[in-house]
Formats: sequence, structure tokens, C-alpha cells
Amino acid sequence: MTIKRDTMNNRLRPRKRRRNGYLYIAVMFTSLIVAGAIATAFSIHTSRLRTASGEGDRRAALRLGESSLAVVSEILSQTPQWRDEFDAGEVNGWVDAESLSGRPNSFAAMVLNDADGDLDDDSFDEVDVVAFVTLGHARAAVGAKLIPAGEPLSWLRYGITVMDDLRLEHATLMSEREVQVGDNCWTSTNGMIVSPRLHCDGYIGVSTVGGSTADDIAVVDHDIVQRCEDLGTEIPMSSLPIHNSDRAIYGAVISASENSFGEVNPQGIYWIDANGSDLTITQSRIEGTLVVRDADQILVTGGICWESPGALLVTDSPVRFYDVNPILDESVVGANFNPPSTPYRGFDQNTVVGDQFPTSLRGIVYSSDDIDCFPRTDGSPLAITGAVICDRLSLWGDLSIQSYDEVIENVPPGFVDPTRLMIQPGSFYRTEFSIDPPN
Repeated sequence: MTIKRDTMNNRLRPRKRRRNGYLYIAVMFTSLIVAGAIATAFSIHTSRLRTASGEGDRRAALRLGESSLAVVSEILSQTPQWRDEFDAGEVNGWVDAESLSGRPNSFAAMVLNDADGDLDDDSFDEVDVVAFVTLGHARAAVGAKLIPAGEPLSWLRYGITVMDDLRLEHATLMSEREVQVGDNCWTSTNGMIVSPRLHCDGYIGVSTVGGSTADDIAVVDHDIVQRCEDLGTEIPMSSLPIHNSDRAIYGAVISASENSFGEVNPQGIYWIDANGSDLTITQSRIEGTLVVRDADQILVTGGICWESPGALLVTDSPVRFYDVNPILDESVVGANFNPPSTPYRGFDQNTVVGDQFPTSLRGIVYSSDDIDCFPRTDGSPLAITGAVICDRLSLWGDLSIQSYDEVIENVPPGFVDPTRLMIQPGSFYRTEFSIDPPN
């Protein structure tokens, strides 16, 4: 019985199962797959972070370069003598890149270049400026051309600009705009200046109506006469008739579509080399600019209807307005002054002789020499709508200067301020390249 019990017990005792290795292998492979997936995901995430960081640096570097160009354009505009101070190809650290970008360890270097390699030979030359910048893991070079912005010389904001003395003898100067004088305002008889403000850097020995202050006159380096002459068409001195013993523009119509003495200039700009002789401008109608070089004297007299959207007269010679008649009369010289090619004020035209036109001087009168003004033949003030700019101005009769906003809104050639710069539209270019990230 005992043996049977034991046999029964052996039958009832559960068998021990053998452990198989495949379960462990499955778990191990699953763990490896999960770990690999996590590592891959981490690697992709890190790569994406690096790519995003690199892309952000590249974009920021380009923005820093573009901003640096704008800053340099303004810096140069505020430094009128920059062409004399800097050399082409010279590296300049004008820009604080860290402050501009808001990022530490940023850097910007600027380089200026001129087509002929000489920055100061022509103040109107285009200038190539390149900003080399480093920011984070990126570098960029951003370049553009700087050109004059087309802003007017500050002189055009004044009715009168006199570099030296302003003299008034039994005369009153009336100007809608402010007047600036580089030296003294004086008289040996009596004189008065009526303007919103007189800027006189010397003593004031005349009566004034309006405020006064002492200011320096802005310096202009470029040759205004040459700039205008370069755009003009020559009227040979020998082609002009003799009037009262001198060569003269007499009985003429001159405009962008008419030239009594030769070839037409489509801008209405004409130049004359007087070769040291006197030149008279009288009994004529002119719609445009006369540039006169090397005259002993330019006499403006008689009836004259002279109007221009820019400058009337640009010269390096002394000018005298003397006995200007209030009326330009066709019958006096037997000439037609409003032909179909040049209608009066754009609409009044005919082919007959007999019309009369009020004398008019509308535009800028510029001389790097002296100007003398006398009253008109009827005793009324000489009137100019525009601006008078000269070395010395002497008034022997009243002078009235009315403002002429057109010359500020549409600046005539020669009177653009070349120190005020802008980025030429369409001239931007940029390159970018990465820096290997540090280990």
C-alpha cells in the first residue's frame, strides 16, 4: 500500500517545465528596437535643431548685412567729406553688429569701392558698398550701389544765399524765404532786409524785419557750372548777333524745342563760352537754362521773359541786371516770341508779330562771382521767382524774391546734393555660407 501511495503521490506532483530561450531573445530584440527608435528620434531631433539653428543664423546674418548697409548709407550722408576721409577698398568697422543684431559675438565690416578706384574724384560717382557679417554659425556678404538721393542743396531752401557780403544802397530786399549771408550785411546809405529770418555770419549794418542769427553756409564741393554744361548743347559765341557793340542773345526764342542759334537740346539746357567777352541777354524769350562760362560780364537788360523749371542762369562770371523793362514787346524787335514750337505758358501761340508779354524771371540765378541788381526802368523792384546764389550781392534798387517750390520738388541738374545717398533700387546682391559648428 505504501508503494501505491507513493506512486499515487508521484502522479499527483506537478511536473517541472523546461525553460525555453526564445522568450528572452524576443524581449532582447524588442528592447533593441525601442532603443534604436529612441536614438534615431533623438538624432533626427538634434539634426533638426541644428538645421533650424543654422537656418536662423543665415537669415539673421542676411538681415544684419542689409541693416548694416542702411546704417552706412545714413552715416555717409551725415559725413559730407567722407569721400576725402576714406579710401576705396579700405575695411571700416562703422557698424556695431552686436547692438544692431542683438546677438553676442556678431561682427560686421564695410568696404567701399568706386568704379575707377578713386572715391573723391567725382562726388556724383556711384559707390559699391559691401557688408561682410558674421553671426552665429553663418556668414554673409550683402552689397549694393549707393547713389545721390536727389535731394536739393540746402541753398535752394533760401531765397538768397550770398557767400561773402550783401550790400544794399537805397534798397530793400524782400524775400519770402530766409536769407543767408556768409559775411557782412552793410550799406553806406540806407538798406533794409525783410525776410522770415536773416542768417548773417558777419555784422548787420542794415535794418531788418524778421529774426536774425549767425550761421555758417553749407559748403558745396562740386562744380555746378560744369555739371550743368555737361548736360547742355553749345551755342557758339560767334553765332550770336552784335547788339550795342557786344555779342547778344537778342530777338531770340530758346527752349527745349526751339533754338534760334542752332541745335535743339531736349532738356532746354544751352551753354556758351564767352572767351572773356561781354555777353548781353535782352529782348528775348527763354524757356530753359543758359550756362555761361568765362564772360567779362553778363548784362541782363530790356524786355526779357525768362522762365525755367530749374535754373535760369548758371555762370562763373559777374552778372548785372540793369534797366530791365517790365514788358517784352514783339514789335520792338520785329520777332515772334510765342511760335507754335514754344507756346507762351504752354498754350498761347501764333505766327504774327505784335504781342506783349510781362517781363518774368522764374528760376534759379547762380553765379560763383558777383551779382549787381538795379531797379527796373519804371522804378519798380526787380522781381525774381526762385533763388539767387552768388559770391557777393549788391542792390542798387529794390529786389523781391518769391519762393519757387518746384526747384525743391524737382531738383535741377547741378543743384542735387551728392552727399545725401540712397541705395539704388535693384542693386542689392547677397551671398551666404555656413561656418562649421564647433565640436
